[in-house]
Amino acid sequence: MQLLLGSGYKATGSSLFACFSIRPNEASPRHWLSLLAVLLWAAVLRQRHVDALDGLVEAGHLAPHPTSSGEAASPVADIVVSVDGLGATWNSSNCSAEAEAGAAPSLRSLWPSRRNRRESHITLNLERSKQEIHFLDFFDRRPGRLPEGFRESQCPLHEMDIVEDFVHYKSAYYGTIMVGNPPKAFTVVFDTGSGHLILPSSYCHSATCKIHRRYRRSASSSARDIDADGSSISGGSRDQLTVSFGTGQISGVFVEDRMCFGQRSPTDSSTNVPVSGGTENCATMRFVAATDLSPDPFADLIFDGVLGLGLESLSQTASFNFLQVASAITRERGSDWSRTFGIFLASSAEERSQITLGGWAEEHLEEQLQWSPVVDPHLGHWLLEIQELRVDGEPVAFCHQGCRAVVDSGTSLLAVPGPIFPELHELLRSEAPCGQRRLEIQLDGVTLELTGEDFSRLDETPRRKPRPTWNPQSALEFARGTCKPMLMVMDLPKLFGPKLFILGEPVLQKFYTVYDAEQQRIGFGRARHRAETATVESWATMDPEDWWLEAEDELAEEEDGLALPLLTARA
Repeated sequence: MQLLLGSGYKATGSSLFACFSIRPNEASPRHWLSLLAVLLWAAVLRQRHVDALDGLVEAGHLAPHPTSSGEAASPVADIVVSVDGLGATWNSSNCSAEAEAGAAPSLRSLWPSRRNRRESHITLNLERSKQEIHFLDFFDRRPGRLPEGFRESQCPLHEMDIVEDFVHYKSAYYGTIMVGNPPKAFTVVFDTGSGHLILPSSYCHSATCKIHRRYRRSASSSARDIDADGSSISGGSRDQLTVSFGTGQISGVFVEDRMCFGQRSPTDSSTNVPVSGGTENCATMRFVAATDLSPDPFADLIFDGVLGLGLESLSQTASFNFLQVASAITRERGSDWSRTFGIFLASSAEERSQITLGGWAEEHLEEQLQWSPVVDPHLGHWLLEIQELRVDGEPVAFCHQGCRAVVDSGTSLLAVPGPIFPELHELLRSEAPCGQRRLEIQLDGVTLELTGEDFSRLDETPRRKPRPTWNPQSALEFARGTCKPMLMVMDLPKLFGPKLFILGEPVLQKFYTVYDAEQQRIGFGRARHRAETATVESWATMDPEDWWLEAEDELAEEEDGLALPLLTARA
């Protein structure tokens, strides 16, 4: 006698079953009681049980039945376990017939999997700020020297000549939260690379702090001065914290207060945060009240503070972790994904960037999510393993021994280790149009494919004057310019490994990303964007003959303009 358990799911239109059988070694009550204990254990850990079974199928240890061709697959491996003398064999071949006949019960039907319920979500609408920054062009390898005042220590690429600089706009996505009683509005950037809520405070008197809205603890009736462990303080010395970012750092003390966040509903397109009326999302939050902000970069930032979305170990305690605090609200609303959030970054002004708490927004996905496990979650970062890096299908040798990547919503560009920058920059640059180059980042479980349109910017500024020729095609090629990859160098502490990439805005715009703190993984799916309305046709996309005719008209206008003053002078 045997008991069949299975996990049923759909793929490519065919029902697939991953089955195993449990056979007691002896037909005795003692062994059947042991079997019952195993089943009770599986009931308690039902979701992990299902995920483990699916993982065995994906890893090839259990074969699905039937295959996509409709034929029964042969078993790959049998796994034998023993619990209190109970011998059990996980054998995919034992249930192929039952699976095909539909007799194998489904674990997912016995214990329903987690549902992504929209009604339990909290939506945070984001604004986008753009800051003009200048990039130095390193692609020309001719011998040369660094510009005056630019030290070699500032540039690991000093073997390459700097030809010119060009303009790029650094983006930041920020939203509004309400803190205190009565509530006061603060704008914060949502940063997956940090683990605390940080606000400028009245304790900070520097010019950098004063250009932002500052939190005043004495003005809030719900505030409490605390130490790192949450204990109240009433004067004297208190715990302090210093947080370092990629550029800059902050120092501050700990405070506890009421915080409200999110919009009234997923369909609310405003950034207004309700604080009463039954639609509010409020919780007690411990945060860092900044006593000092470094001028770089905080003096140039339009938003007030930082709200970290890192894993719990990146925060001082769980009570300082925003995701942990917000999960209590979404769990109460019935979310099965309370410790999960999704990020959508708009690609045009016609869209609204959003963060969804308690699950993810299906309407932002073009395809199903594919998951990649977080490595070393004790570090607190959303850190992934890069198995291979390819440009135009060719592997880049730098990652043959393994690389890592942090997914960071607070980074505008793709950040790469210094040693690979010259080679990667050279491989990714191209002449217009910018979609020619292809960058593939193969992670554990998913491959992210980017084209030049995702990571490059068209520089239409000529580096040298054109030759005096009237060849329409050569003139068009000159007008198109060069596609320059938007890469930045960032060498972080060895704690993360020497080969660390940071996947910023170019990845997060192309892919909708879902962060699952419960199972410590990140899901990627191609984002669904609205088609941007084209209003101006550039020279780079114009038909050569059209460009030639326009150039003829411009020349005629110039000649007419020169002739008129000449005739006036003769008269």
